[in-house]
Amino acid sequence: MIASAQLSGLAAVILPLAVAIMFTSFSGNAQPLEENKSKFAKLIFDYGNHFDVDVVLPGDISPACRLLLEHIHVDGMRDINGIHTRAATWKQSGDELEGSLSLGQGVECTLRLKPTADGVSIRVSLKNTSKDTCRDVRLNICANLCRLPRTHKVEWSNRDFIPESVPLDRTQHGKHWYCVVTPKKLRAWTPGKGWIFMHTQPDNPDQNPKNLYSHVVSKTDDSLGCAVMSVDGKKLFYQVWKAGHSQHQSPFAGNACMHLRPQIAEELAPGMTATIEGTAGIFEGTWEQMAAEFQKFTQPRKSQ
Repeated sequence: MIASAQLSGLAAVILPLAVAIMFTSFSGNAQPLEENKSKFAKLIFDYGNHFDVDVVLPGDISPACRLLLEHIHVDGMRDINGIHTRAATWKQSGDELEGSLSLGQGVECTLRLKPTADGVSIRVSLKNTSKDTCRDVRLNICANLCRLPRTHKVEWSNRDFIPESVPLDRTQHGKHWYCVVTPKKLRAWTPGKGWIFMHTQPDNPDQNPKNLYSHVVSKTDDSLGCAVMSVDGKKLFYQVWKAGHSQHQSPFAGNACMHLRPQIAEELAPGMTATIEGTAGIFEGTWEQMAAEFQKFTQPRKSQ
């Protein structure tokens, strides 16, 4: 887990705890939450039971970020889309919350979430229930700094990254994200090259993109993590995965979010299950310190 630049790495011990989970229904713009007095993040499932969670950090009232499992890619198969809109079955499992969902197309998914001091630890498992071997199985993980859906009443934004001058409007947030925040402040991390810009036009972004959701998937396949810098330059919103291969996705102007596509399995035979681990949250520190934490988290553990 990552809590601050002073921690001794992403693999730090997570204390046993009663997981703070809230299934709630919001209305209007008023903030219905109380301060999170726990030492660990509080997870709020605004839609009740979907793979779509808001994360409230210790001492905060408003969510700091939002995490969604959007879709799964399998070579030779139509992508399984809209996973975050499907109802899952959840249960408490120790200090984790475990959700399961049959996705059809011969795939079953299990998502395990464990609150940390600065965000959430994530494990995703996929089981191949078909008769065919699945190849190049990848997740598309969306990490978001606001909840501004066009058809829902929940509205919040992390103002450490999107200033108060930007109204609580999805389109205006997306444009500010694409034109102002992400050109130089949104970066993917690779073990070999370090930080690279995720924006396709970091020096001269299009100020009026016609397609708000147009994006490019990277040719680079070792983007294991990504992060974006806060307005004051003191915090980084991040996600990182223990994956052999992972692509990043360029930002778009439709929403303030960042995407990685980690590979969960190169091949997944019938009846077999593959699992991938990741973590996401808010890190207090520099790009260099963040890279060091990513390196610790992603490097293979030495055998004892």
